[in-house]
Amino acid sequence: VAKMNLNQSSHCWRGCVETRATHSHIFWQFPLLDNFWKSIFTYISKVMNVELIRDPLVAILGVKPVGVHSRKKMYLLQMLLIAAKKAISIKWLKN
Repeated sequence: VAKMNLNQSSHCWRGCVETRATHSHIFWQFPLLDNFWKSIFTYISKVMNVELIRDPLVAILGVKPVGVHSRKKMYLLQMLLIAAKKAISIKWLKN
């Protein structure tokens, strides 16, 4: 966002020590999100009966994880991860 608007700082506005608030930082690396993603991946693993490893490529970019073979499971995974990212966005906008 800071690159599009030169008046806006590129620092994380949530008060962490990160100097650059990248997409990866906001949705994955931000320290308070660690427990959130742990619980999301645990829940999805139980629902889908698949052992998922926490991976930003899966969570943020939607890369197909090992163990998810059917289209239906991949679609379900995508929808659940979209909901998780939406929850992060809503939380950031409320504060």
